[in-house]
Amino acid sequence: MSPQTRVRTAAALIAASALLPTVALAQSRAAQPAQSAVDVVSTTGTIQLEIRKGRLIRLADSVTAVFVADPAVADVQAQSPNILYVYGKRAGTTTIYAVDDRQQIVLRREVVVEHNVSRLQQVLASAAPGSGITVQSFDGGLIVKGSTPNAAIATELRDIAAGFIGEGETLVNRLSVAAPT
Repeated sequence: MSPQTRVRTAAALIAASALLPTVALAQSRAAQPAQSAVDVVSTTGTIQLEIRKGRLIRLADSVTAVFVADPAVADVQAQSPNILYVYGKRAGTTTIYAVDDRQQIVLRREVVVEHNVSRLQQVLASAAPGSGITVQSFDGGLIVKGSTPNAAIATELRDIAAGFIGEGETLVNRLSVAAPT
């Protein structure tokens, strides 16, 4: 073997040995089960959702039927025998059920759907900094409370909050205008 060939071979072996820890790490990661981005849930409890948002639920057992007690509040779909998708449609509370092929209940969960109150709070705080406006979601609407420095800001905040409610919902406006001092 010529000296040039020995140098190339040694360089190739050094480069390959540098990759061994990377290959070993990749093989060990491949051997580990993947972390799931969905929840494995128990058969009871509450699922909190915001309107127009959903959640995947991975079940330990296969199901053959799913249903929701109040389809106006939430929707549930079986994506596979072990994965359900629950979607919030309108503020309120309902229950979802899933049964197996023996008609045994595999899942019974209360679903509470609320408005995106945290986002609305951010928008209102941006529109009227320091005003301390609060928002509360209830079945069928929103309550907006607080004090504003003038009527124009109160009207603007009411209009912003109205954009967060759905058709047939109510906006309860408890905004007050601070009296000038």
